[in-house]
Amino acid sequence: MIRKTLSAIGRGFKGITMRWAGQGRPWWSAGRLPGTRFDYAKEVGDGSRSNIVVAVVNWIARTFPEAPVMVVDEKPDGGRERVPGHPMLKLLERPNPYYSGALLWKATVADLALTGNGYWLKVRSQAGKVVQLWWAPSSMIEPKWPEDGLTFISHYEYKPDPLRDPLKFAEQDVIHFRDDIDPDNLRKGRSQLYSLMREIFTDEEAANLTASLMRNLGIPGVVLSPKGPGAGASPEAAEKIKEDFKAKFGGDRRGEPMVMTAPTDVSVLSFSPEQMNLRNLRRVPEERVTAVFGVAAVVVGLGAGLDRSTFTNFHEAREAAYEGNIIPTQKLRAADLRTQLLPDFDKRPSLDVEFDLSRVRVLQPDMDHLFSRMGAGVNAGFVMVSDARRAVGLPVNPEHDIFIRPMNMIEIPAFGGKAAHRGAVKAAHRGAVKAAKARTVAVRRQLAQAHRSLFEEVAASLVAGEEKDIMPLARRLLGPKKAHGTKAMADFVAANDAYYETYPSVVKKAMLPVVMTYGEAVLGVAAAEVGAQAAMTPEMMAFLDAYAEGIGTFWASSSRGQIRSVAEKAIAEGVAPVEALTGRFAEWAEKRPGKTGDWETSRLGSAVSTETYRKAGLSARWVAGADACPICDDMDGQSVTDLEPPLHTGCACTVEPG
Repeated sequence: MIRKTLSAIGRGFKGITMRWAGQGRPWWSAGRLPGTRFDYAKEVGDGSRSNIVVAVVNWIARTFPEAPVMVVDEKPDGGRERVPGHPMLKLLERPNPYYSGALLWKATVADLALTGNGYWLKVRSQAGKVVQLWWAPSSMIEPKWPEDGLTFISHYEYKPDPLRDPLKFAEQDVIHFRDDIDPDNLRKGRSQLYSLMREIFTDEEAANLTASLMRNLGIPGVVLSPKGPGAGASPEAAEKIKEDFKAKFGGDRRGEPMVMTAPTDVSVLSFSPEQMNLRNLRRVPEERVTAVFGVAAVVVGLGAGLDRSTFTNFHEAREAAYEGNIIPTQKLRAADLRTQLLPDFDKRPSLDVEFDLSRVRVLQPDMDHLFSRMGAGVNAGFVMVSDARRAVGLPVNPEHDIFIRPMNMIEIPAFGGKAAHRGAVKAAHRGAVKAAKARTVAVRRQLAQAHRSLFEEVAASLVAGEEKDIMPLARRLLGPKKAHGTKAMADFVAANDAYYETYPSVVKKAMLPVVMTYGEAVLGVAAAEVGAQAAMTPEMMAFLDAYAEGIGTFWASSSRGQIRSVAEKAIAEGVAPVEALTGRFAEWAEKRPGKTGDWETSRLGSAVSTETYRKAGLSARWVAGADACPICDDMDGQSVTDLEPPLHTGCACTVEPG
């Protein structure tokens, strides 16, 4: 039974494919439009000779590559995460040795808009991997199928040289982009220009008419008629008068006077400039072409849209053009890549292809709105940080799977009875306070851990710079061939002091970007705790600037003192000072970045939180972690005055609003 059913389906499909097999002809040779005997399509061709069509197609082709392709992985919870560095993306960025991915897309999109079809040829290595992509003009390649029609497409024939036999490409070695499906050939796409042949022809004829008028009637079109009794002229005389008139008024001699030697009537037959104005006639094709493509006329600079254009509505028109053309087209092309190219690199069913619209400048207001909406959800406590980061296209780690809720909000179960309710409130309050403290410590630790490496990288760079600058001074003034007397040491101390005199500004410049980044992250958490706006105000930026300056001052003072102390101790103990300083720099390189990362993430986190609470009219209270030392444990719950966490190296204390 199953075999008979499949056989019947096969025969039916064969009949369909035989009936609509298609002739492999371009869409513009598909026949005349209804209601007319004139073959507009034959005159128009593929539309590439129309300046209206070229203006629209060029804008689409130039704009399309602005959003790069990205591969995303759909997670079981429905979230979609970007897959960085995917090999398919690297190939799309540089498809072959001779042109870029942006140029590949531009040529393909233009071909698609004009013909409804776009083709890429895959070049494979001996191992069968796709290593190059090449654009094939749609005029040179055709899908082919067997006469029995049982195979939809068996292969493609590519004929770049009309004098040679076509090259055959297997169906899986060609990426075939289609714009719609051609009802006359289901294997191909059909251009949107099919419905615009009459309008395109109208515009071309209007342009030809204007050019002809200017060419033929640029001098007055006149009839010269002799008048009076017996007036007339022989054919030879009439021809001479015509040539004299043309010579006198043609070219650069237009407007010169001419004196006739006999009475003559001059009748002007040329059009006035107002009569030659075909602007309104040409607006209709512009409006129709741009409407079909979904791109406003003002966006591509056509006259139909310039009359009412302003800078404000031009921006809105560009957004509308993205919504009406670019984004839907990118979704279609992403689906094509998902089915025709991605499986050559990765067969995981959870992978998908998208275009990264966050790189599109004209859509940035929408991205700003998305960031604001996600930020509000995170601050309100009903959106996880990880969900917000996914929504805006940022990478997500397990440490981002957290909710951030204000500390002054407590969950209260809804059940009856005033006494029971009061008891529940007290119990809930005690539990909430305990949970809130644990949550505060956990969130701060996660934030610190996420930013710790930034401080470590800057600290390692500073240590390397100090060693590079100080050690040559030490070798020159305290080297093995130098007498290690009072003068040599004094000279080294003076050089060391001079170096570190300006070093605070070096440290501040290096640390400030990290301080700003981490400070803004802590600000968001602290502001959410008290229900305040997480805004980087000028006051907060000045606060962070001063903090970075303090790091610079402390760092330079500590380094200068340690270097002087190491050198003096080495001389006093009869040890080579250069070797002693080399050992100290090695110790710094090993330990100082980690210490700086721990200390500054803790200290800056407490400082920004305390300042945020103060701006909200609240004080800060000390919060000791579960593994706090006895000293820190005694500080738990006390108001923060001049002394803020951390108290010591490795201190895990933080602050909360009081």
